[in-house]
Amino acid sequence: MRARAAASVALAGIIAVMSAGCAFVTPQATQEINDVVDGASGRVGDVAIENALAITEDGETVNVVFSVVNESDDNVRLDISYDEGSVQLSEQVWVDAGEQKTIGVPGDRQVIFEGVDAPLGSLMPVYVQYGDAEGNELMLPVLDGRLDEYRDLLPTPQPTVDPSPTPTNTPTPFPTPDGDTEDSPGDETDTEEE
Repeated sequence: MRARAAASVALAGIIAVMSAGCAFVTPQATQEINDVVDGASGRVGDVAIENALAITEDGETVNVVFSVVNESDDNVRLDISYDEGSVQLSEQVWVDAGEQKTIGVPGDRQVIFEGVDAPLGSLMPVYVQYGDAEGNELMLPVLDGRLDEYRDLLPTPQPTVDPSPTPTNTPTPFPTPDGDTEDSPGDETDTEEE
């Protein structure tokens, strides 16, 4: 009778382990945190990059849009670069200590790369780094302005600064002994006498 009781207990234990076996070998989905955004995310040292996107109209001029959180106690100059073949572009963004902000949105500075090869639907490699921290390459989804939420994020042309006019050498009149003024020496203005 003891053997039967022991066999029943062993069989019940095996059934309990086998029916709960999935819980032992399958990780819980709630323990994994996934991005629920359209863009790429990553970290560089104490700086978090979130929801990074490449927004373009023609695949050649791109506005890099992302949120950044500086969790350090120092101001950071974040270097954002694109390096594909003969095209090497780089921009810098300052992020103050403890600051959280979004780059590339209306009313803020845009990080625009021109002359890139970023067709719609592709992934654009962008390298992010600052100071001595190890950099991180993010693969940004390339989107356009067809959706309302991205329409205002298309690259806007940066204002061009007209070069300042070149100063001309205008002769300065100086007084003559009789009180009249005449042009300074070296002025080659011809006057005709009648």
